Amino acid sequence: MPVVEALEYQKKPVLFDYNYLEPDEMEVVYDRGVIRIRSLKDKNFGKISMPDPSNDVFEAFELQNHTPAEHFMKTKRFDLEI
Repeated sequence: MPVVEALEYQKKPVLFDYNYLEPDEMEVVYDRGVIRIRSLKDKNFGKISMPDPSNDVFEAFELQNHTPAEHFMKTKRFDLEI
């Protein structure tokens, strides 16, 4: 992809479309250092639309929170990473 084309689509925003889920439409599972919040009943938490030429749309069916964090910030590891 040419640099000019890459710069043009970087000016466009990433679009987020959130869905509200009721408590009975999700579950929370702790599995080996990962807190997983999973949607049930084929509902998603929302969509992310990417501004690149592919126009990809990603749906979120699970949110992962790592505890302790997997990455360090200035040599410090935090208790939770989202």
